[in-house]
Amino acid sequence: MNLRIITGICLIFIGLLACSKSNNEKDNHGQTNKENLTQFTVRVIERTPLAAIIQWDSSKNKINNELVRYRIILSNVKIKDSLTGLTDTLLNLEKNKIYSGKVVAFIASDTTFSEFTLSTYDGQLYAYTKELSYNTIGRFGGFNAYPVTLGQNQPSMWRFSTDNMLAPTLSNDTIFMVANYKLQAINAITGANIWQGPVNISFVTSVTYSAGRLYACSNTGTLVCVNSSTGQVLWNYTSNTYGDFNSNPVIANNVVFVAPVNRSIGEVHAVNATTGQKIWSYGFNNSICKRPLATKGVVVISSGENGRAFALDAGTGNLLWNKTDLGQIGLDWFNPVYLDGKVLVSTSGTIYALDLKTGIQKWRYESGQTASYCVTGNDMVYFCKDTTFNAGAYGTNLKAISAKDGHEVWSQNVGSYGTDYSNLVFAKDKIYATYRSIMLSPVIVTFNATTGKMDTKFANNNPVTLNLYEGVLDFIVKRDGIICYPSTHGNYQ
Repeated sequence: MNLRIITGICLIFIGLLACSKSNNEKDNHGQTNKENLTQFTVRVIERTPLAAIIQWDSSKNKINNELVRYRIILSNVKIKDSLTGLTDTLLNLEKNKIYSGKVVAFIASDTTFSEFTLSTYDGQLYAYTKELSYNTIGRFGGFNAYPVTLGQNQPSMWRFSTDNMLAPTLSNDTIFMVANYKLQAINAITGANIWQGPVNISFVTSVTYSAGRLYACSNTGTLVCVNSSTGQVLWNYTSNTYGDFNSNPVIANNVVFVAPVNRSIGEVHAVNATTGQKIWSYGFNNSICKRPLATKGVVVISSGENGRAFALDAGTGNLLWNKTDLGQIGLDWFNPVYLDGKVLVSTSGTIYALDLKTGIQKWRYESGQTASYCVTGNDMVYFCKDTTFNAGAYGTNLKAISAKDGHEVWSQNVGSYGTDYSNLVFAKDKIYATYRSIMLSPVIVTFNATTGKMDTKFANNNPVTLNLYEGVLDFIVKRDGIICYPSTHGNYQ
């Protein structure tokens, strides 16, 4: 064969290989080497078990005026093409599945893409666990909140080692957590790190999320505001009189309310959530609960040490009402909770339902012992109540009473001392709680919120895989897109 012909054939073959490689690179990496399109990101902004809304930034065409179009690929299948908008609704998804997807931006001469992860589990549960009997490192993980196959261990979506962790905070698909006194953001679906917070600040409270900002108190008693997208500090606020802020901050109408806890004297401060400028402060002479209540233009603070609850005008800081005859026990475990125009407070063995605006009593429930961990939902009030056994030993029962008049609806009573319910979370139709016995480290259990019947499927097939010694210390739940917190959290609603 003529040498010139052989050479030509070889060159054509090499060219075909080169074209094949280029197309493979384009398919696998989503962009050519021309880089005529700018990079962009995709976010899942709303989700149900069968549908989701995704949104992405615009990718810019840097060479001409050709319109940039988009296609959506889900689990390696193209489901939408030639889109010109920046949002789309994904329908007919399968329940209890994790999807990997990408949005591809393209013009005639170039493409680029951004990947996303989408979970269609009906609920997620995020829990911090630790072996309490040993000097070990804890673990934080994301789990399916619905065990689906009885008798089989439920694998975690993800899990990693961490320690000294406070209750996490969730916004869309991002978790904000304080562990070892440092703040970080992680992906709620994959557990991957997004950013690390300021290295020179040690935080002593969980963060409260609002409108793209995070608020928490540092070990120097300073209120710190952080950008939730970057971890960058936006502002700091320190009291000039009674410092040492360490309550979980709460936000209402772009105002942050924060105070010192476990002090004999202090002030609650109202601070502009955007600028960090002081609006007002109000002094008090007693320790207070971990979290104030701010809703409907009213701020409520309670004190078990003094048997007192008082309300302030959220705009001015003026005193609206002051209840000083609630009985005192020296403990501040019952954070004020709002329900249908009333505020629930308890500083002793009685739960009081007071009119939010006036402080007038609507009803009371005599619990007899210390009440704690109160949450509301389903027109009921759920709380834990201490009970005394022989020789003064204690256990803690789980109670449900009517939000209308305070009559008891159901009770889960412990059978022996050293057995406790705690850390209540109401989510949709269930009450989640940690349960601890003398022989068992704390585990998560669930009950039907209406009847009080235990969810045995959840109990027998607990999604938080534990050994005998590893106990649950903190957790939050997400059900049908609604994030549910314990009542101590600054984002509790």
